[in-house]
Parts: sequence; structure tokens; C-alpha cells
Amino acid sequence: MYSLSDSPLLGRLMPRQTRYSTAHRVVVLLGMIFVTDFIATIPMYMLFTSATGDTLRALLQGVANGSVSEQMYTEAIMTLSETMSGSVAGILCCLWGTAATIGGCVLFVRLEEGKPLSAAGLSERPKRAVPGYLAGALAGLLMMGAAVGLLVLLKAVTVGRANGNLLVLCLLAVGYGIQGMAEEFLFRGVLLTWFLGDGRRNPWIALTLSAGLFALAHVGNNGFSILAFLNIMLFGLLTGLLTFRTGSVYAAAGLHSLWNFAEGCVFGISVSGLATTDSILSCMFVPGKTLSTGGAFGIEGGFATTLVFLVALLLLLFVPKKKEKPVVL
Repeated sequence: MYSLSDSPLLGRLMPRQTRYSTAHRVVVLLGMIFVTDFIATIPMYMLFTSATGDTLRALLQGVANGSVSEQMYTEAIMTLSETMSGSVAGILCCLWGTAATIGGCVLFVRLEEGKPLSAAGLSERPKRAVPGYLAGALAGLLMMGAAVGLLVLLKAVTVGRANGNLLVLCLLAVGYGIQGMAEEFLFRGVLLTWFLGDGRRNPWIALTLSAGLFALAHVGNNGFSILAFLNIMLFGLLTGLLTFRTGSVYAAAGLHSLWNFAEGCVFGISVSGLATTDSILSCMFVPGKTLSTGGAFGIEGGFATTLVFLVALLLLLFVPKKKEKPVVL
């Protein structure tokens, strides 16, 4: 069984170079992410305003006159949801906007923690970063294919062809690449290494905490369920364990990005409850088999994904790691 204490990640950890309290660091991290994300969402607000001008003007006029009705609020919220999740522009803004999260995390590690990025699992020589990312991407694609294949065997899904726009698919691929890196850098880079401290804390506790927070971040998504929470947490454990084994977040980011891209843009399935627009294939869930398929939340909310994640976890835990040759500098 793989021992987390043997991870190359632990060798890169270092005590923070500042003496701020934990509460101060939490506030600063959330503040940096909030500010950078707010800047990134400006295009989304512009899109919403241009696409729903009449609805927005009616709501603002109602607020000014003190005559806002519950129906106005409901219509505004529904229109916002449809604009952001039901349109290509809205989805691209959401995905590409996560680049701001990467920026916020970089600022936190360098300025607040006073550490090099390598201590948070990010900075590494390109010769290892690119192959690691691509290997993780291949694993993510194979895992999603296995989950969908299992659903086909269970006769819980029917697969057909779709006519996704090639340009849109390419833009979405870049977007999912950014999103996967942003979320892995935040949860497996910044938070996981934070919980590890200088390496003397229990790595399993740190791994579980980061995975739990990652699952909690999806609570508000459409179709969320207890099984979806457990599966998202399993995914967090999986990518966290991958980060331990490789010593960086690159493989985990590749797996995360391609899992989401394959789910939404290859198979046309909702990505953690978020609707998709363009895809290569179209998967229709068979009614009455929500426990297997995940229903509105997508495949991460079903037992098929649970099985795939458990198998992947077992492989990471029990398949021996290939010994690396010493690097001559």
C-alpha cells in the first residue's frame, strides 16, 4: 500500500514565512479569491445585462419605486440562471473566469504565505509538468468512458450522435482546462498543503479535509444529493492522492479537466449539475434509474461513478510507484 509519508510533495513543504494568525490567513485567502473572481465575472454581468435588459430594467425600476413583487425576483433569477448555464457565452464566461482563482491563489502563496509556488504543488520544470498533465488527462478520459460504458451495460443510458460546433468545443476545452487547474490548485495545492503545515501533520487528515471542502463547494449545484456529495469527495480523495504520488497538482488538474470535458463535451452530460450546450455525443438517461445515472446532477451523482472512483483509488493505493532515476543537475 502506498504510504503518503513517502510523497515527494512533503519534501517541498516549508513553514510559512509570515506570522499571521490562521483567521487572518483565511480572511486574506477568501478576500483574494473574491476580488479576483469578481473582476473575472464582470464580462458575465455585461452578458446578463445585454441579454436580459428588459427584465433587469423592470426589476431596478421596481426597486426604485418600492413596488418589487416576488414574481419580478423569480423572473430575474430564472433569467440569470438560463443566461449563465444555458448559453455558450455564459458557460464560457464561467469556465474562463476561473483563471482569476489561479491568480488569487498565486498571490496568496507568494505574498501572504511567503512561499515559492513549488511548496503548493504548482511550480515545476516543464519537462515533468506537461507529461504529468497529459497522463492525468488520459486517465480522466478513460475513467469517464468507463463510467458511461458501465451505464450502457446496465441499460441506464442511450448514446447517440450530436452536432456540436467544433469552434465552441475547442473554446470549452480550453475553459475546462483552466477550470480544472484552478480548482486543483486551490483545493489540492493551496488548501491541502496548508493542512499539511510543514509536513509534520497527519497527511490522511489533510487529504480528507481538502476533499470534504471540495465536496461542500458543490452543495448548491442542481440535482445535488448525498450520493453526489460522497462521489465528489471520493474524487477529491482521488486527485489528492494523485497529488501526493506525483508531488504536484499537474496530473490531478489534467484528470479533473478531461473528466469534466469528456462528461459535458464528449458525452453531453450535465457537469456536476451544470448544463452543457455542445457535445460530440448525446447521452439520454433512462427514466427510473437515477441511482445509477445521477439524474440532473450528472454522472457524478450515480453509483456507476462510485465504482469507477473506488477502483481508481485502489489502483493508486496498491499499484507500486515506479522508481525514478536520479536527476543530474
